[in-house]
Amino acid sequence: MTTTAAIYARISRDKKQGTEDEGASVSSQIKACKEFITAKGWTLGEIYQDNSISATNGAERPDFERLLLDAPAVVVAYKQDRLSRDVLDTLRIKGAGITGYMCDGGKLDFATSDAGMISIIRSAIDAAEGEKKSERQKLANQRIAETGKYRGSIRPFGQERDGSWVKAEAQAVVEAAEKLASGEWSFFKVSELWNLQGLKTPQTGKQGGKAWTSGTVRNYFTRPRLYGMQDYQGTLYVLKDWKPLLTKDQFDAIQLRIESKRTGKRDSTITRHDVRLLTNIIQCVVCDRGMNAGQRGGTGSPRTYRCPTTKHVTITAEPLEDAVSIRALDLLSQHNEVRAQQEGTARRLAEAQGEKLRISMEHDEWLSEAIEAGLRPSLIADKEAKHAEKISGLDAELFNLNQDKTVSIFEGFELSGWKAAPIELRRDLLASVFAEIKISRGGQGKRFSEDVIDYAYTPLGEKLRDAHVATLLESLHPWELPELPSRASSTPEPLWEKPKLPKKPKNLTGPTFTDDIEFEISEVGKQLWEPSAQNPG
Repeated sequence: MTTTAAIYARISRDKKQGTEDEGASVSSQIKACKEFITAKGWTLGEIYQDNSISATNGAERPDFERLLLDAPAVVVAYKQDRLSRDVLDTLRIKGAGITGYMCDGGKLDFATSDAGMISIIRSAIDAAEGEKKSERQKLANQRIAETGKYRGSIRPFGQERDGSWVKAEAQAVVEAAEKLASGEWSFFKVSELWNLQGLKTPQTGKQGGKAWTSGTVRNYFTRPRLYGMQDYQGTLYVLKDWKPLLTKDQFDAIQLRIESKRTGKRDSTITRHDVRLLTNIIQCVVCDRGMNAGQRGGTGSPRTYRCPTTKHVTITAEPLEDAVSIRALDLLSQHNEVRAQQEGTARRLAEAQGEKLRISMEHDEWLSEAIEAGLRPSLIADKEAKHAEKISGLDAELFNLNQDKTVSIFEGFELSGWKAAPIELRRDLLASVFAEIKISRGGQGKRFSEDVIDYAYTPLGEKLRDAHVATLLESLHPWELPELPSRASSTPEPLWEKPKLPKKPKNLTGPTFTDDIEFEISEVGKQLWEPSAQNPG
């Protein structure tokens, strides 16, 4: 029986990122893994790769997560530390039932207790070595800083890496510093002038070379290198043979101005890199970019979500998070199928995984026998295509079942319980039911309104939404009927074309009440409002 082996490749930091050679190191790993698979006589399966993701900062590896979800029986990696970064990763690989083979002869094997113990010990050693490497790199960086060499990967605006001036840029910086220190110019004005002069941020490959904004100008003028110093790990070091653009007094005057313009508490605890509940799940309606977390000041100041593009959408975080969370929980709490599907989903998930394994094993066995029997290549190719179609269908079902399983975890939760759950679990749920959430401007000074939120649903979300709407309609009187929740593709049709409805009547049982209402029902309304014994209206 032929073994099908997947490939996983990862590089911690792609030093050629932004150039034509970006991803070359990952490609080299994949090439080595393919040669390993060929030498073993195995069949190449799916290829998973994560580029420029470190082993030490805890960043999520999207394709590694997909690998664990797909759970191929055999995975080949260049080295063990490319596949497993620590003991926790190794245990997750074990839990997925994966055996790992390395091009250097290593193996993540859990077939016996001794093999499993050796795999875990080796993972612990690799993790320790990664930490030691990080410590050595920090010491090397500190030695570089102490020698007075510039450490940046890109030359600073206005200067070369040796501290000499780039004439046009340097003159622009000197002029701006004088005006900023005196209060004559704002950072916004500086950015506008520099852009008009055709001055861009320094560029290396595809990195940099961008227009200035008030924010990037402000950040630029906070760098101690402007007056000949370099910050590393909170300590200032002298840059040797460096020609400063500013005096220390000018630099300090600009820092005072920056501080004076701030509002709220100091020492902000949130940056745009922090992942909050809706980070990059919500999108700016103006430019479709994912919105980041933000905060003006420190603990106690209002949190916000803001579009990375200047002057686009900014919105207060807490009421938005509550509104989106309640929408998700409302769908679940009203969906009767969710209660029944908790056991059903888990059962079918196990069945589908078993079915995929059985089909794959049977196919590999058939393929081995067909090759030995000298079956025509055209017949083998036809069988391979049908097998691939079956596996593709099962993979799609497994993906949807895993989404359903995530949803069922939160069925019946109240908002307080929802907030107590791990943030990644809540983000997974939102991604399972909402295809996108776009945020519009609410108007300056106005209170938060859910009207600024536009939801688009995944197939699972549509199923939940439709069941939720049907449940609500069963319990409402005609005058209480809402418009249907909007779909992503079109504007919803109202239930009533020309409603002529009185305000909520005082006497709901009066004999002439229904005669006083004139209905002109739309097509959607006709489908929803069908007379029945329970609802004779």
